[in-house]
Amino acid sequence: ALDTVLAETLQDLELRLEQTGGRVESAPLPTVTGDATQLRQLFQNLLGNALKYHLPGVPPLVCIEAAPTRLPGGEAAWRLTFTDNGIGFEPAQAE
Repeated sequence: ALDTVLAETLQDLELRLEQTGGRVESAPLPTVTGDATQLRQLFQNLLGNALKYHLPGVPPLVCIEAAPTRLPGGEAAWRLTFTDNGIGFEPAQAE
Protein backbone atom coordinates (compact mmCIF):
# COMPACT_ATOMS: atom_id res chain seq x y z
CA ALA A 1 0.00 0.00 0.00
CA LEU A 2 1.70 3.18 -1.19
CA ASP A 3 -0.23 5.25 1.37
CA THR A 4 1.63 3.27 4.05
CA VAL A 5 4.95 3.75 2.26
CA LEU A 6 4.29 7.50 2.10
CA ALA A 7 3.28 7.70 5.79
CA GLU A 8 6.45 5.88 6.88
CA THR A 9 8.60 8.08 4.64
CA LEU A 10 7.02 11.23 6.06
CA GLN A 11 7.83 10.01 9.56
CA ASP A 12 11.46 9.58 8.50
CA LEU A 13 11.51 13.12 7.06
CA GLU A 14 9.55 14.77 9.88
CA LEU A 15 12.46 16.85 11.17
CA ARG A 16 13.39 18.12 7.70
CA LEU A 17 9.75 18.98 6.99
CA GLU A 18 9.60 20.99 10.22
CA GLN A 19 12.93 22.74 9.55
CA THR A 20 11.93 23.81 6.04
CA GLY A 21 8.23 24.41 6.64
CA GLY A 22 7.68 21.88 3.86
CA ARG A 23 4.43 20.15 2.97
CA VAL A 24 3.59 17.01 1.06
CA GLU A 25 0.14 16.75 -0.49
CA SER A 26 -1.14 13.49 -1.87
CA ALA A 27 -4.36 12.05 -3.15
CA PRO A 28 -5.04 8.48 -2.04
CA LEU A 29 -2.37 6.20 -3.47
CA PRO A 30 -2.90 2.69 -4.85
CA THR A 31 -1.66 -0.65 -3.65
CA VAL A 32 0.94 -2.05 -6.02
CA THR A 33 3.08 -5.14 -6.31
CA GLY A 34 6.65 -4.33 -5.39
CA ASP A 35 9.35 -4.38 -2.77
CA ALA A 36 8.19 -2.10 0.06
CA THR A 37 11.77 -1.33 1.10
CA GLN A 38 12.76 -0.21 -2.39
CA LEU A 39 9.56 1.81 -2.80
CA ARG A 40 10.21 3.53 0.52
CA GLN A 41 13.77 4.32 -0.56
CA LEU A 42 12.45 5.77 -3.82
CA PHE A 43 9.92 7.95 -1.98
CA GLN A 44 12.59 9.04 0.51
CA ASN A 45 14.98 10.03 -2.30
CA LEU A 46 12.36 11.98 -4.24
CA LEU A 47 10.91 13.76 -1.21
CA GLY A 48 14.31 14.31 0.40
CA ASN A 49 15.66 15.97 -2.75
CA ALA A 50 12.59 18.20 -3.00
CA LEU A 51 13.07 19.29 0.62
CA LYS A 52 16.80 19.83 0.17
CA TYR A 53 16.76 21.74 -3.13
CA HIS A 54 14.10 24.34 -2.54
CA LEU A 55 14.08 28.05 -3.25
CA PRO A 56 15.50 30.15 -0.40
CA GLY A 57 12.71 31.62 1.69
CA VAL A 58 10.05 29.48 -0.01
CA PRO A 59 8.75 26.46 1.93
CA PRO A 60 8.93 23.34 -0.23
CA LEU A 61 5.70 21.84 -1.49
CA VAL A 62 5.55 18.36 -3.01
CA CYS A 63 2.42 16.99 -4.69
CA ILE A 64 2.01 13.30 -5.42
CA GLU A 65 -0.56 11.96 -7.86
CA ALA A 66 -1.37 8.47 -9.11
CA ALA A 67 -3.19 7.67 -12.34
CA PRO A 68 -4.03 4.33 -13.90
CA THR A 69 -2.29 3.62 -17.18
CA ARG A 70 -1.45 0.77 -19.54
CA LEU A 71 1.99 -0.58 -20.37
CA PRO A 72 2.89 -1.08 -24.06
CA GLY A 73 1.79 -4.74 -23.85
CA GLY A 74 -1.61 -3.69 -22.47
CA GLU A 75 -0.94 -4.61 -18.83
CA ALA A 76 -2.59 -2.34 -16.26
CA ALA A 77 -0.19 -0.17 -14.26
CA TRP A 78 0.00 3.02 -12.22
CA ARG A 79 1.82 6.25 -13.13
CA LEU A 80 3.03 8.15 -10.08
CA THR A 81 3.88 11.82 -10.50
CA PHE A 82 5.90 13.80 -7.96
CA THR A 83 5.98 17.55 -8.56
CA ASP A 84 7.56 20.23 -6.40
CA ASN A 85 8.22 23.95 -6.32
CA GLY A 86 11.99 23.53 -5.99
CA ILE A 87 14.91 24.94 -7.93
CA GLY A 88 14.83 22.28 -10.64
CA PHE A 89 17.95 21.25 -12.49
CA GLU A 90 19.85 22.21 -15.60
CA PRO A 91 18.86 20.34 -18.79
CA ALA A 92 22.49 19.19 -19.09
CA GLN A 93 21.98 17.25 -15.82
CA ALA A 94 18.92 15.37 -17.09
CA GLU A 95 20.86 12.16 -17.69
